[in-house]
Amino acid sequence: MSEVKTNKITSLASNNDITLDPDGTGDVIVASGNVGIGTTSPQELLHINDSSSPVIRLTNSTTGTGSGDGSEIMIGDADKTLRIINHEDSNVRIDVNGSEAARFTSGGSFLVGTTSASNRKMVIESTQTSSFVADIRTTDTSNYNGRVLQVGCHRNTTNGTYDHFACTIHGDSDKLRIKDSGQVQNANGSYTTLSDARMKENIIDASSQWDDIKAIQLRNFNMIGDDLTQLGVVAQELEASGMTGLVGESDWYDETANPNNEKRKYVKQSILYMKALGALQEAIAKIETLETKVAALEAGE
Repeated sequence: MSEVKTNKITSLASNNDITLDPDGTGDVIVASGNVGIGTTSPQELLHINDSSSPVIRLTNSTTGTGSGDGSEIMIGDADKTLRIINHEDSNVRIDVNGSEAARFTSGGSFLVGTTSASNRKMVIESTQTSSFVADIRTTDTSNYNGRVLQVGCHRNTTNGTYDHFACTIHGDSDKLRIKDSGQVQNANGSYTTLSDARMKENIIDASSQWDDIKAIQLRNFNMIGDDLTQLGVVAQELEASGMTGLVGESDWYDETANPNNEKRKYVKQSILYMKALGALQEAIAKIETLETKVAALEAGE
């Protein structure tokens, strides 16, 4: 094998590899048509390897605000399949096929479909007229047991200071809010559930709810760590009255009341309302029967 050395450029005639070796460590090698920086066995057309921070930096000193101005990094083929541009305003823009797809602003906001953050950390805008604007999901169909989406804030208040979640018609009005206290507010007081007969079977009359409703103990209380007085029921008391079907159990973290995230009982309030409706219908029937008897007695006088 013969070598030709010129100013620390080494050519290996047997395989036509070329090494650029200014400091004797084999910094750059051209092997089988691939260029390696920091590696003697480049696996791609350009293969960069470094033990600390391999970086490609392309600097464009052109002034102005147009596309390509400022510093620009291109990753992809000749069609610019992916292009990340750092403009002079310090935004980082991601272009796909020559059009902007998303950007990171100098303030740390992530934007899709818009260029204005308006003091928000993430904004997604879409002109589509159907399907989902955003879709967050897990594909695990058997083992998943966590949270798909969590919205949190470190401000520990329960007095309605801020909203954890809000649904709005942009620029028009708020339609739904979930407050820091857990309270749910909506614009029209309507809460619905699927009730189409075509989706139900085994439809029969419900049994009497009279005794269950009479057994319910309405309580005033406040949650531990919160001074707000509430009116409601206690899960264990419902169970003691035999209404175990209204009570469930799940994880529930609370820094003050349940710091170990142990399972806590909850009450299916919507079922409780349906039971109260059934008892009211029974009460109406009893009242109408009494009214008929009273009317008959008065007529006999």
